[in-house]
Amino acid sequence: MKKKNNALKTSEQYIVNESGKKTHVIVEIAVFEELLEQLEDFYFGLKAIEALKDDEYIDFEDAKNSLSKSKNKQKKSKTI
Repeated sequence: MKKKNNALKTSEQYIVNESGKKTHVIVEIAVFEELLEQLEDFYFGLKAIEALKDDEYIDFEDAKNSLSKSKNKQKKSKTI
């Protein structure tokens, strides 16, 4: 598993309104994409924690077997 460096090097720019209040930010595409990836990781981490608390998880072997059965059914339906 690749370890991520959570510190983002940014050079953001701000857009301000008439009164000087910051209303928007401009960031480099690479920074934006990294922020999205970190947000997705955080979201899915929270969902995993929720699922574990609610016992809404599937054992890895069960999931693998279910996927194998699904693939076999698809193969059989294509040959018919």
